[in-house]
Amino acid sequence: MICDVCKRPMTALFYSYTCEHCDRPGPSGAYDRGFVVWRERVPPSEEYVFRSREDAERWCKHRGHEVKAIRIVLTESTFRWKMSAGSVTDVELADHLFEIYADHRYEPKPFRAFLAPAAA
Repeated sequence: MICDVCKRPMTALFYSYTCEHCDRPGPSGAYDRGFVVWRERVPPSEEYVFRSREDAERWCKHRGHEVKAIRIVLTESTFRWKMSAGSVTDVELADHLFEIYADHRYEPKPFRAFLAPAAA
């Protein structure tokens, strides 16, 4: 049986199934880390991912935005970093926009990440 949420195989129990990925309380394992300027859009939302908190703050200031909440995001894949080439320079960000999810419960595909728990 396949999990409806993350599309991973489920584990059979006596009378039901469990998804070992979605049913655990939080993410586990190794993840790549980045930062987003969290504008509190309804997840999933496409966002720029920055290599550091300072890069995210610099982007906000250059764009004329007040600095919003900057949140850590995690991905099972790897962020590939590049230097910005647009109107805001000297900022390192991921080479693609990423779909940001509220937690680790989503189907793994390229360019997807999730908000890290507050303790991360």
